[in-house]
Amino acid sequence: RLADTTTIGAYTFPFDVSVAFEGRPTVAKQRPVNGAFWQALNVKATQGRVLTPDDDNPAAPATVLLSHRFWWSFFNEDPTVIGKPI
Repeated sequence: RLADTTTIGAYTFPFDVSVAFEGRPTVAKQRPVNGAFWQALNVKATQGRVLTPDDDNPAAPATVLLSHRFWWSFFNEDPTVIGKPI
């Protein structure tokens, strides 16, 4: 039996983007997803939060979710970067 509600996650193919944090530039892979993507996969964040459908609102602030690999390699797993602009 299917649940009464269905969650559909959507994504596009990744592409390279230039990002900088506190004056340090780098290139990262960006994979845009909709706000329900992580909920559809039942994925939880280990730090901070995942995107939600509220993030799909054009008036919502731009939000990114870092992969563990990128957080480890570029931010040295520093938990204080959560919530800061890149």
